[in-house]
Amino acid sequence: MILPDVLLAVAFAFGVGGFALGCQFANAGCSLESIAYQLGVAVLGFLFFFFLWLVSRGRWMGLGDAKFVIAIAPLLSPYMLLLALMLSFLFGTVISVVLLAFQRAGFKTQVPFGPFLFAGAFVSFLAGSNILAWYIGLFS
Repeated sequence: MILPDVLLAVAFAFGVGGFALGCQFANAGCSLESIAYQLGVAVLGFLFFFFLWLVSRGRWMGLGDAKFVIAIAPLLSPYMLLLALMLSFLFGTVISVVLLAFQRAGFKTQVPFGPFLFAGAFVSFLAGSNILAWYIGLFS
């Protein structure tokens, strides 16, 4: 239920390093505009979870979840970050429903959301392009 700040700082450092390496391998380098855009996306993701934390006074989401979004945002494009967030809520919902169905949890049981954020980011990082292509193909 706790995401240590040290772990989040290390994850953020890896994320920024991965973003910088991605810029180098793209052979175009990163412009100040693209860096600011990626930072803006990270801040928006943080603000979404911060708002949930603030409104619920910490009952729906912890502040660590908001910080975790900042840590994973540099590794993902804006679309992949949005997909990661949607997948994390989907994973959390499915697991929670299964726990309820097998009476392993009740409606007041707190379920840590950090692992679902990680899983959503991991799936988005590895297969996000394919998932988005499949989803867009449903409507064309």
